[in-house]
Amino acid sequence: MKSRSKIGVEGDFYTSSNVSPLFGYTLAGQIAELGRCSGLTEGINLVEYGAGNGFLARDILTFLQKQHRSLYDNLMYYIVEISPFMRQQQKLLLEKSFPGKIIWLSGIRELSRSCPTVVLANEVVDAFPVHRLIYQNGSWQEIFVAWQAGENKLREEVVPIAQRDLLEYIDIYVSSCQEGQIIEVNLAVRPWLAELGEGLTRGYVLIIDYGGTSQELYNESRISGTLRAYYRHNVRTDFLAAPGEMDLTADVNFSALQDWAAGLGFSCLGYTSQMNFLINAGILDLIKQDQAYIFNNQTLKDTLQVKKLILPEGMGSRFKVLLLGKNVPESKPTGFQSNRRGG
Repeated sequence: MKSRSKIGVEGDFYTSSNVSPLFGYTLAGQIAELGRCSGLTEGINLVEYGAGNGFLARDILTFLQKQHRSLYDNLMYYIVEISPFMRQQQKLLLEKSFPGKIIWLSGIRELSRSCPTVVLANEVVDAFPVHRLIYQNGSWQEIFVAWQAGENKLREEVVPIAQRDLLEYIDIYVSSCQEGQIIEVNLAVRPWLAELGEGLTRGYVLIIDYGGTSQELYNESRISGTLRAYYRHNVRTDFLAAPGEMDLTADVNFSALQDWAAGLGFSCLGYTSQMNFLINAGILDLIKQDQAYIFNNQTLKDTLQVKKLILPEGMGSRFKVLLLGKNVPESKPTGFQSNRRGG
């Protein structure tokens, strides 16, 4: 497997931060708001999991540096990145522009600065490994991956479910099923949430990802499940064809995510679609207003990019935003308040 960037034009997929810097600017505005509401401005950690090519970190820090200088001066930005290749890409982009401001970690337990923390996880949870289950002959079974020695390739194999956690998950979150239905179960997110719970004394976790509630994910309209592979910006269903070369993703069950987080002492402070979140948080206000905007190339470019982020038939409804809090006020930032129209 060759090391290469899987994000952007030459990669397999785009993230919201690749679409427009206004996405990161909007998140930065919400971080500043959380700081004001919670008294975090005297010192704060920002921790981003899986920072990709570093665009989101760049955009957040740029906005805070220009618009919220006091907060910027009193924060440290930590990136949790396990890929040496991606770390190098991030350092090339960020270190000269923000000297001494960014530290790379392998996990949140390595935080050496004891102060309130905001954790960012943009398109992270969907990439966790999942269990694939199929309803056959009146019962749920698990789809394993096995090696086909004769043909020298991987293959799928259906076996009885042996893990009790999976059976408990089905009882709680799967209300209906039909023959041949496939679902994905992300149990790997539980130890990740537990790690956050242990690492955060006071702060927030902002999760943005594909997904929905269990009722939205487990129904007849998604009988084949949500697992998909991205390769060179094409969606593929031959998940086992090129191990390590394709980006695999499965929609996040935000019902389970909220339940498990609550069990670890987090409060759910807000949950909505990316469209509602970005509009409420003021992304439209960041587009320069110009009477002759149709002739302003930058404004036109920003407008088209923001439309991609918020239109309901695209990223606007497919992506959801969840804000968790621990030992912080219960107040919601504007991104989760009642809908507003940008001017």
